[in-house]
Amino acid sequence: MKFEKVSLVYFSPTQTTQKTLRAIASAFDGAVQEYDITTSRDIAVPAFGAGDLVLVGVPVYGGRIPAIIETFIQSLKGEGAVAVAVGVYGNRHYDDAMLELADCLKADGFRLAGAGAFVAEHSFGTEVATGRPDAEDLAKAKQFGQQLFTKLDAAADLSAIAEPEIPGNRPYKERNTAANTAAPKTTDACIQCGVCVAACPVGIIDAEDPSKITDVSKCQRCFSCVKKCPVQAKFFDAEGVLKAMNFLKTNFSARREPELFL
Repeated sequence: MKFEKVSLVYFSPTQTTQKTLRAIASAFDGAVQEYDITTSRDIAVPAFGAGDLVLVGVPVYGGRIPAIIETFIQSLKGEGAVAVAVGVYGNRHYDDAMLELADCLKADGFRLAGAGAFVAEHSFGTEVATGRPDAEDLAKAKQFGQQLFTKLDAAADLSAIAEPEIPGNRPYKERNTAANTAAPKTTDACIQCGVCVAACPVGIIDAEDPSKITDVSKCQRCFSCVKKCPVQAKFFDAEGVLKAMNFLKTNFSARREPELFL
C-alpha cells in the first residue's frame, strides 16, 4: 500500500514521545503532518481515511494512557486509515497502556498495522533511563519505521495487513483516582520567563506569578515545567513523589529495550 500522507498525533510534555515518533516517521518518504495535543486538546484534527498513515504516540502514566487525553484519543476518526500505536514509558513497564491505545484506535476505525513500546527518561527526575531516548533508541525507532514500511508496501489492501498481538489485560489496570495534592514548587532563582507557563499541559501555572499553581488537583506530575526551566527553579518535594522516585531508582535502573509488535 502507498500512503499519500503520514501524520503524527501525540501528547508529549517532555518531548520524548515526539522524538520517538519523528524517528519512526523518518523511514517514510514525503511530508509529515504533526498534531501536537500536549498543551491543547482542542486543536483541529481531520478525519483520516484511505491513503493515510497515522502514528499515535502517548507517554505511559501508571500503566495506562494518560487520563487527560483519553477522550481525545477516542474521538479520532480513522475511517479506514492505517494506524501505529506508540507508547513511551520510563523504564518500569507499560502494563496495559499499549493494549488500551490499540483498542482505542481500532474502535476509532483505524486498521492497526503495528505498535511499539519505547523507553524514555522517567518524568520523575533524570536518574532513571537518563537521557533516553538516546541515539540507540532513535536508531531502533527508525528501524521499526523501516519494518513498518516493508510490511505496508507488501500489502495489497487493508485486509492484507495483519494486526499485531499486543500484550496487556482487559479490563485494564485501575487508575489511581486519589485526589492529587502534589504540585511543583519554585525557588528564588525563578526569572519569570514564562517557559513553564507555556509548557504546562493543563495551564495551571499562573502567568503573572509562575510560582503560583492555580489548581493543584489538575497537576499531571509530568515534570514538563521542571525539565524545561532554564534556571532549574522548579521542583517537587511532595513525600509521595519523592518515595516514587526512590522506588524507581532502586528497582528499575537496569536498561530496558524497546518492544516492537508487527
